Amino acid sequence: MADPRLERYSHRVARICDGPVEIGLLLVVSEVYSEQTGGALWWRRWSAGRHAAMLYLVLPGTEISFTDTIVLPDDLPEELDDWDLGRLGFVGEIYHLRWLDERESRRLAVEKFGMAAQS
Repeated sequence: MADPRLERYSHRVARICDGPVEIGLLLVVSEVYSEQTGGALWWRRWSAGRHAAMLYLVLPGTEISFTDTIVLPDDLPEELDDWDLGRLGFVGEIYHLRWLDERESRRLAVEKFGMAAQS
């Protein structure tokens, strides 16, 4: 069962700020994550699915203009705590997040990330 807080952030966009300066955007997409426990090719065995989050970041003007990463299920509660506090830890830095409403999130998911955000 997914942490109910993940639902609040799934398919939402946040503005990433370094102090008063906006440096980019974050899109969160919830995912079901499984690990291969055995087998090969067509007879693989997988663990039970657990909820994780894919993060897509647009950071124009930085060394990393676009990247994605996954927040694994064991790390998700701590990440959700940070998002609840409006912060994001990324490459050793802490940034402020300003979460956008659903309408603005949908628009930016299409324009900046090339994907449709779900409501």
